[in-house]
Amino acid sequence: GRREFRKFVEPAIKRYSGIEVLGWIPRVEEAQKAAFIEAARASFPPFDILEMGADGQITEASGRREYFPVLYVQPYKNNRELLGMDMGVNPLFFPLLRQAALSGEVQVVERVTTQAGSNGESVFVVAVPVYYKTDQQGFDESSDMEAVVTDQLRGFAFGIFSIGETVELALRSLSAAGINIRFYRESAGNRELLYQHNSRVLPPSVSGITGADDDRMDFQQQMIIGNQHWEVEGTAVPGRFETD
Repeated sequence: GRREFRKFVEPAIKRYSGIEVLGWIPRVEEAQKAAFIEAARASFPPFDILEMGADGQITEASGRREYFPVLYVQPYKNNRELLGMDMGVNPLFFPLLRQAALSGEVQVVERVTTQAGSNGESVFVVAVPVYYKTDQQGFDESSDMEAVVTDQLRGFAFGIFSIGETVELALRSLSAAGINIRFYRESAGNRELLYQHNSRVLPPSVSGITGADDDRMDFQQQMIIGNQHWEVEGTAVPGRFETD
């Protein structure tokens, strides 16, 4: 239930400042919709399955074979507007959920910007498909999600993570070594800067990385984050290291 979900995810949210949202999106068939809403209202009376129309208005979702509403979300205070929203029609979430269902694997959406809890900073969204026990996971990509997941897909665990907070938390336990770091996402031959970490040996007023750094790159490393390919580049702070 809602309380159990909160107790389950609260330790992670308190420990890792990069977590913006953790939630659960069940798959609800049309025939189950009324009973599902009634059960959800037992712990949260205002609950309904909702969608945002083209005019930006929030209305009750109806007329579809299946729904993917956000049933649980934490931290609730900063993300309560997500509760009940049908992510099966959300232009950001639906492609992510569909690919997760078809592949049977964790999927990560490309860099996006959110206002919830992160003041508009860049985040990445992760979806993990959860199935009933079955011999088959992952499906033919030529099929639509409604057809392939019948009686197998329970729903999706999802998370929204701050790129900057996640990177800084990972680096916090390391001593400052005079290295400026840039994180890029590669897609269709293009490189997009996701985040820039300036070495902590630099004063806050110094930007750290300039275009001139491209000529003195010290290391380059590929990273695979779910279905995304990231590249990490590091450059030494000028004067910090000397060649032998």
